[in-house]
Amino acid sequence: MARITQKQIEAFRAVMVVGSMTSAANLLLISQPAISRLIRDLEAETRLPLFSRRGNTLVPTPAALAFAEEVDSSFIGLERIAAFAEELRQESIGMLRIAAIPTLARGLLAQFIVPFMSTRPGVGVSIVSLTSRLVVEAVSRGQADLGYTAVGVNRADFSHHASELQAVAVFPQGHRLAGRRVIEPGDFTGETVVMLRPGSLFAARVEVALSGIQRDVRFTVQTSHEACALIAAGAGVAVVDPMAAFDFRDKGIGIRPFRPHLESGFQSIRPLEPSGTGTTFGKTEKPRLLDTLVQEFHDFAMARLRVYSDPGDCEIFPDA
Repeated sequence: MARITQKQIEAFRAVMVVGSMTSAANLLLISQPAISRLIRDLEAETRLPLFSRRGNTLVPTPAALAFAEEVDSSFIGLERIAAFAEELRQESIGMLRIAAIPTLARGLLAQFIVPFMSTRPGVGVSIVSLTSRLVVEAVSRGQADLGYTAVGVNRADFSHHASELQAVAVFPQGHRLAGRRVIEPGDFTGETVVMLRPGSLFAARVEVALSGIQRDVRFTVQTSHEACALIAAGAGVAVVDPMAAFDFRDKGIGIRPFRPHLESGFQSIRPLEPSGTGTTFGKTEKPRLLDTLVQEFHDFAMARLRVYSDPGDCEIFPDA
């Protein structure tokens, strides 16, 4: 495995952002030869050609563009969590702080916040969208009171409450799969399939389920919501989580249960209560009022998310 350093990544990202070695050197306050050396070392470690020259212009290769996407996602995640921490330092104790994976933070979780907070005047809420790894980091550092990650993230110092959800198949309105009550991997044979980008447990489960199936993968996306948007535009078929599918149920897609069962749920995480504290979440310095608020929201959200737990009869997923 390549031994890539933080300085190499910082140099690469700077060159991608400003477009030249000289400007990147000025941005990072180091010499231009130092930037060039870091880029050469990164190319050697990754065994990827990252830049080519056209006259005086430095042009990123297709490999560099793909690599930059992953680098940016890491930097953006870290920058978000740092900004989140700064915001929290400015906020009062009457603030419910939630860190959640994008599927929840950008969709259903946000919808639940409004009715929950409508009966609690004087209390604010802060939601940040992060990867599961950064959600864990936010909760462990005390920067979030409640976290929502993908199922499978386990920490001995956290309590976990899993919500199992069954993946569904989605397809454009009028597609031949609309005539089926249940979709199986073989039904995707010969279809254009929108796949989730590798990097999550759910994406790995979908890839395994469809392995060996002859299919045309023209589109790869980060989230189930992005997949559903492409399906609604007629891109093909996909296996997604039911929360994203539910958001698109009136936007020109058909939805059916997918078999075999693929877990696409999530889990809430909270710090374990140290013995003898007598508080719900194990923070003796945290007011009991906020402990109660976190517990109440957790219960409120869980009750409303149960509608997505069993799409087997398709009643909540009308025919295309």
